[in-house]
Amino acid sequence: MTRKKIVLNDVAKLAGVGIATVDRLLNERGNVKPETALRIIRAVRQLGLQRILPHPITKACASRSSCQDRNYR
Repeated sequence: MTRKKIVLNDVAKLAGVGIATVDRLLNERGNVKPETALRIIRAVRQLGLQRILPHPITKACASRSSCQDRNYR
C-alpha cells in the first residue's frame, strides 16, 4: 500500500466519507457537495496535510464565508 492510499484513507475516515470522494475532491475529478468538501478540507487540515489541497479548492474556500467558521481552522 502506498503512502497516498494511507493518507486518503485517513482523510476519508476522519471526514466520514469514502476514499473515492476524497480522491475526486483532491484531484478535481467529479462533483462533491460543498458540505462534503468542507468536511474533507477540515479533515485534511486536522491531519496537518494542507499541502495536498489543490490551489483552486483553497482559493475558493477562502472566498466563501461558510468556510470561515470556527470548526474549519
